[in-house]
Amino acid sequence: MIDRRSCAGVTNVLRNPPLTAGLMRNSGSPACQASGASTVAVGWAASEVTLRPSLLRAYHLTSYHAAGQAVRIGCHPPGSLLAHLRSRHAVFITAWNPLSRRMPRGWNDRAQRRLELHLRRFRSLNGHGSLGTWHEAHLLVAGHPGAISRIARRFRQSAIVVLQQGRKARLMLLQP
Repeated sequence: MIDRRSCAGVTNVLRNPPLTAGLMRNSGSPACQASGASTVAVGWAASEVTLRPSLLRAYHLTSYHAAGQAVRIGCHPPGSLLAHLRSRHAVFITAWNPLSRRMPRGWNDRAQRRLELHLRRFRSLNGHGSLGTWHEAHLLVAGHPGAISRIARRFRQSAIVVLQQGRKARLMLLQP
């Protein structure tokens, strides 16, 4: 269950060097939006990484699940998730729908199995992301976001969700 109190007044940080900054309003989870939170985008220059506003909003509204626990961007993840993985860092990653383009279920399932093979040296938990009727398989992978983001790029993903001990979950946009 998500502790909505942990979302109040949150600032979500999107990181991926080289650094450029901009302010985007109204893009947090519903609990975070109610508090007037904003997202500070620190990442690739806008000409290099662009996400439709509706897609960015969908990332922020999605619930990411693993080990029976839910995580939302801009909210503190349950401490038990990182403890279960015995790690200070973890990342939600998927191989589904590369570059945010819908692919057939069979294609997505095969891509996810290939991703699991690439990540076999990391501790991981099966998970999923869901928003309304939409659903994607994910893995919650223990490890530093830098290493895992390189694998995500190989699978043509637009972003990953980063968890770090003592910090709020954040969306990391990836350079294509």
